[in-house]
Amino acid sequence: MSLQKIVREIDNERELEMNLAAYANNMLSVYYKYSYTRLAYNYYTFKEMLDETEILPEVATISEKIKALIQEAVLGDECVGAGFEKAIATIDAIRNEIIASMKVVTAYADSLQIYEYILNRIDKENEDNILPKDYNDEDFINELLQNIFSDKDNTVINAKIADMIGQLPIRITKQKYFEHIRDAFSLYKGTDKSSVDSFTYMLRSLTTLDKPEGYGELYPDIHEIITSFINESFDKEYSSEECKIFTDKLTYAAEFIAKLSSNYLSLGEIANDIYVILLAKPYTIVGDDEIVTAACKVLVASDDESDGVFDALELLEGKQEELYEIFAHYDYVIDAKDKYRNILESTMQLRIFDSLELITKLVSTSTFIEFDVEANDGEADEEYINKVRDNFVEELMKLFEGKSRKFIRSIMAATLSSLPTFIGNTDELQSYIRHALTSCNDETEKAACVKLVREIMKDYN
Repeated sequence: MSLQKIVREIDNERELEMNLAAYANNMLSVYYKYSYTRLAYNYYTFKEMLDETEILPEVATISEKIKALIQEAVLGDECVGAGFEKAIATIDAIRNEIIASMKVVTAYADSLQIYEYILNRIDKENEDNILPKDYNDEDFINELLQNIFSDKDNTVINAKIADMIGQLPIRITKQKYFEHIRDAFSLYKGTDKSSVDSFTYMLRSLTTLDKPEGYGELYPDIHEIITSFINESFDKEYSSEECKIFTDKLTYAAEFIAKLSSNYLSLGEIANDIYVILLAKPYTIVGDDEIVTAACKVLVASDDESDGVFDALELLEGKQEELYEIFAHYDYVIDAKDKYRNILESTMQLRIFDSLELITKLVSTSTFIEFDVEANDGEADEEYINKVRDNFVEELMKLFEGKSRKFIRSIMAATLSSLPTFIGNTDELQSYIRHALTSCNDETEKAACVKLVREIMKDYN
């Protein structure tokens, strides 16, 4: 019976014991082949990348662990009984190691973004930071508004506004800024607590308040650069030579972090693919499936010149998309696990559905989703929101103590551009832009902002 017919039978609650088991077997086969395909492509691409660039020690260590697990558990037969439990524990530990490293890398990236905002606006001798002689605030305001509303798609319009706010001069008081923060939290009243927690986590990251375990220890040279920026007020005038020293350090750190992010993203996707294969393997019988056979041929290849690699990759072309369409269409049955819990327990299918539930997370777009973090269930009432909001605001106020105006404004820019739209209509938007520009008496900062905003608007065209 086809998966489509099986799901139809389940929807009509017919012969659930038999159909739920058949559904699980079919879906596991689809996920199994999908992840084999993805793993083949991702691992092939990752090995190519490692061959072309210098590999960092931390990345090399994880890469070797993954290579060994692929040989032993994915391609080998060590995924039965105790071997299965060992393989699952191994990939789970590898995945957690990747996530922990990525958290540190992300925290460094957030800090660097704050100082990029500052450094873009301090070089008075840079020709790009000098306003054109014919520049006029009102003309620029009209230029911006025309560009923003040239699109009909509200999602694109809101994205433009957010990006623009992130670069315009910040000329609002702390009181007004914290008012915007409080207003943003109030929008979450009546949602679930986990949504409030996610929003707060995002803000803590953007404001550099979030310091994950390993921050300052992993990649100490990057942490040292960030610390040197923290110790600099940036309130005095700097020569172009001094600015170049700062920007060279920033460029080095940003490129290093970008490379790390790319490496860990690839490793995260590979780990997820392996995890799915290992979860599905004990329950999947695919025989001499051409997709799995082709994927294995890619995985065992010593290099991209090995016999049959290109033919195998060609055979896999388009399979990932086809398989994705199948499980994306029918995975809603997995969400009904609790509804069918009694039947699943009586037929010894509950563990299989637990694996399916975990697999749906592993194949989602959230590469670094954590399994051991329990969702904060329940409705976010006013008391809960106020408590979370006030704790965050208090931390942010302490962060601002003794800091330079440039640092505080960079934090404000990062957060304001990420708040749920605090500008209600076109008149308010126009008023905000006008106030930001006319209140900025620092011509170097204004010129840099004009240049950066124009670059953003050009990217949307």
